[in-house]
Amino acid sequence: MKTLYFDMPSGISGDMALACLFQLGADAEAFSDAASGILGAPVKVSLEKVMRGGVSCGRLKIEAGDTAGDLESFRDMRKMIVSSSVPETVKSNAIKTISILAEAKSLVHGVPVEDIRFNKAGAADKLICCAGFAWCVNELGIGKVRASRPVFGCGCVNTEDGPMPSPAPATLKILGGVPVKRIDAEGELTTPTGAAILKTYVSEFSNSFHGQVGRDCYAAGLMEFEGTPNFTRAVLFEDDKAENKDEVLLMKTNIDDMSGENFGFLLNTLMDIGALDVSYSPAYGKKNRPLYMLTVMLPKEREKEIAKIIFRYSTTAGIRVQTVDRLVMGREMISVSIEGEPVSVKRLYYNDIEKFCPEWDDCVRVSKKIITTPTDVHCRATLLAAKVKEKDER
Repeated sequence: MKTLYFDMPSGISGDMALACLFQLGADAEAFSDAASGILGAPVKVSLEKVMRGGVSCGRLKIEAGDTAGDLESFRDMRKMIVSSSVPETVKSNAIKTISILAEAKSLVHGVPVEDIRFNKAGAADKLICCAGFAWCVNELGIGKVRASRPVFGCGCVNTEDGPMPSPAPATLKILGGVPVKRIDAEGELTTPTGAAILKTYVSEFSNSFHGQVGRDCYAAGLMEFEGTPNFTRAVLFEDDKAENKDEVLLMKTNIDDMSGENFGFLLNTLMDIGALDVSYSPAYGKKNRPLYMLTVMLPKEREKEIAKIIFRYSTTAGIRVQTVDRLVMGREMISVSIEGEPVSVKRLYYNDIEKFCPEWDDCVRVSKKIITTPTDVHCRATLLAAKVKEKDER
């Protein structure tokens, strides 16, 4: 899995984010064709080189046909994306980003989301940046996006809705719940479109990163700020199958006064909300009472949500939290057919180790249809998956 990391010393905008992905290997010419299909008019997207703070940066250049009249509303943008021929994943992510923008404007201006209208002059550029980022993420095979904390400037900025304090109200709405910082630089550093892209894709905001560096690049914004070079740096970490590590949190707590029904409900609720793993271990605690130790493994960004669930649905009054490294096997999904019925098989790999794990629910479903046992389907699917992979490698 490739991981993209945005280092944002002076914020980010939609065009800066997209310029990074073209420099990291996405095909600007191929996307220009895709964008032309979305907008129904000729679109050309390219990069030009500029200097920022002594660093050579790419700056996005967009040449779009006269489509602004058809792009005033959020409804129009969504319709254009849905009716296009780009992959479904691209459509879904692009619509999600534009929806985040529209919902923020709705909250700021008190207008229903469906009635949100964008400035004619910049509507095409917004759509191209949102759809382009989704298209490039798909083309580059990026599975995870992380970033440093978003940075805000101060003073006032000219927005499509008139002069506004920096950061723009829509940007603040979009980044609600995200750790941010403000610096003493006049102007808009993080734009609403840049913020919406971060909100759509970034799984963690942190200054730390690790992995095998593949490529890196710098993208410049249109403006220049005194004392702060206006660029965003992007680093693409390649999939390291031998050392697939990430950082997760472990939450632990001891519970000695709760019913079995509540233990079961708590486990299911934690898994549903995004915990990576949940387990109970029997032990003895204070006053020699038998108890269960709850251990939850979770992504770092879900800490507040999961802590809230534990406090709400258990009797505990405190949780121990620690950050740990997790070493996981690489994985991919393979689909095989057993007597015409599809079975999903997870392929796991680490160095020279490889194994196949059919999805048990699929095995049960198929066994009922072909009148055999789930174990039989499991064995047959495992053998077929190994043969499919061997054939692909040839």
